[in-house]
Amino acid sequence: MLRLYDCIVEQHDHGLVLLAGVICLLASYTAISLIVRAGRLAGLPRLAWLGSAALVTGGGVWSTHFIAMLAFAAEVPVGYDLPLTVASVAIAVTMSGLGLLAAIVGGAPVVGGAIVGVGIAAMHYAGMAALEVPAVRHWDPTFVTASIAIGLLGASAAIAGLERGRLGRPAAAGLLAVAICGLHFTGMAAFSLHADPRIALPERVMAPDWLAVAVAVVT
Repeated sequence: MLRLYDCIVEQHDHGLVLLAGVICLLASYTAISLIVRAGRLAGLPRLAWLGSAALVTGGGVWSTHFIAMLAFAAEVPVGYDLPLTVASVAIAVTMSGLGLLAAIVGGAPVVGGAIVGVGIAAMHYAGMAALEVPAVRHWDPTFVTASIAIGLLGASAAIAGLERGRLGRPAAAGLLAVAICGLHFTGMAAFSLHADPRIALPERVMAPDWLAVAVAVVT
């Protein structure tokens, strides 16, 4: 826990961390509201609402991640691989959609929530793979495992609790936001960089300024 605290407090811009959290919570509440509406319908209208929920969930996960990455003080020049960055948002939306289909249409909310959790984890680590830095990366497997577990358990609890009537919208949204933010920052606590001047940034990478524009558009 101390390592996680130090990661958030000492290695991130506090204002951007707060912004990431607020956007995550708003996106989670909006997604939960759309899921509730979808559950009351059938046929194509249900699928349309679920598609909207998948876009909001996946977009919220992606925006939260990259706002938090803009907050990350890497202490080395950074860039982002464009294909992987685009792939990461596609992963988040697709996995969210599959999870919600399993939960609402397939009647398996625990499984559906777990699929959403897998999507959060896949998006996070695809986003980290997109990070280009002149440094050697190191990962702590304990924190990586913990981050994935947080995403799976949090998303499963949120979706299953909502579907079974045990949670209201605010509680389900809160759990989903905890799953997203908890996975991200625990995953960041697993991550460390050691600068290496022998490693050069690729010539074609997306600069943080352009990433900020992309995040604003998605949000």
